[in-house]
Amino acid sequence: MRKDTIITRNKIISTAERLYAERGIDAVSLNEITREADQKNKSALSYHFGGKEGLLQAIIDKHAPGVLEAKDDLVAKLEAQPRQATLEDVSRIVVYSLASKLDDDDGGRYYLAILAQLAASNQLQPLFAGREYSAENDKVMQMIAGLTTDIPQELRASRLLQATSMLLHSLSYLARIIDKKPGVTSLKGHVRLNQVFIDNLVDSLVAIASVQPSQATQEALAQAV
Repeated sequence: MRKDTIITRNKIISTAERLYAERGIDAVSLNEITREADQKNKSALSYHFGGKEGLLQAIIDKHAPGVLEAKDDLVAKLEAQPRQATLEDVSRIVVYSLASKLDDDDGGRYYLAILAQLAASNQLQPLFAGREYSAENDKVMQMIAGLTTDIPQELRASRLLQATSMLLHSLSYLARIIDKKPGVTSLKGHVRLNQVFIDNLVDSLVAIASVQPSQATQEALAQAV
């Protein structure tokens, strides 16, 4: 790929990340992105990405491999330990790998906001389907499933959706807080408070995945079957 082509693509992607994160995916037009990216050729975005879906795919392709790499490293460390993995261990992998984007000044925090929006609009799964970085998700989810066998199968999908929404929106919120801190551009600028926030996210995921259903939930589940 030519150098000028790479520069143009990167400029459009970085502009779209910022606008989508700050204003919302549905509130930003492709023309606005083209204009903000200083592209005189109005068809530049369509030429490079095809349209909005292709642009969103490019944003995910930019960031998701890094999250997968962080996840792989944490999984390898966990599997190297002699003791059996706990639900907290696996939940920490999920949270920490995504939280690594808080320190990514090349659109990482924007990426978290975009993920939260896509999850809320049910657009996330199609953009990950078939990608190399989606394969590891299955392994981690299988680990979680194996550690929550005492939870009715009918509740697991619902809890996964709830946990995903909570996690992405919480990290998106933390990303906005970091960006608003004067002179602070990363998580490293104020580790102590943010580490509490992140570790509490781990606790919250464990709670969502493992809490036993109440009597009311069990009765509702019995009636739904």
